[in-house]
Amino acid sequence: MKRKEIVTEQAEKLSYREMLRRLEEYLASESQKINLNKLVGSFIQIEREIANNPFVHKETSALLLNAIKKYNAQRGNRKSYYPLTVMIHRAVFKNDLAAVIRYVEKDPRYLLQKNSSGETPLYVAYKLHHTKIAHFLLHETKDAHDANDLSGDTLLHLAVAEGNVDDVEKLLNKHALIFLPNNQGFTPLDIARREKNRTLIKLLEAHQAKLENNFYI
Repeated sequence: MKRKEIVTEQAEKLSYREMLRRLEEYLASESQKINLNKLVGSFIQIEREIANNPFVHKETSALLLNAIKKYNAQRGNRKSYYPLTVMIHRAVFKNDLAAVIRYVEKDPRYLLQKNSSGETPLYVAYKLHHTKIAHFLLHETKDAHDANDLSGDTLLHLAVAEGNVDDVEKLLNKHALIFLPNNQGFTPLDIARREKNRTLIKLLEAHQAKLENNFYI
């Protein structure tokens, strides 16, 4: 390795360690006096580092999210920082199907990566109505158990709430958890009944009965 390459590599590592140290000090400090520009700069650079290899930075991800939560709490009603943590989420947000396909082909584990709200790329795509991306990700997903960690709503909850019969059928075929309640205690069937959607009520009741019969056989 050439000397220039060695120096560059060491500089990058030192820079990354310095950013982590800055976050650790921020979390340990009770002072409100912080350099927000430097802090947000660290957020962005650490996110990039995590995005390059998200599977070896679990502790760093937790440190980053804790720092961001504290930062947003201090900012109050002013502009908050909303991290996506993994680059595939950025591609979904931009409705960039080609980029999403590249990430999944590079490593299928990207399908399971969650952002700071506990949402997978599939969940984000469905929530944003990015249909082509959602259909691609659903096709690549073995089990559609995706849920928002904050609300407890699954993809099936969202599809039922929107009255989307086709998507409900696709999710059920992907083993969506029909009995799972959200954080308010409502199952997808509860939501269908609340919305008085007879088609979905009939579909969900039939699927639920089928699962129960198979369980007791």
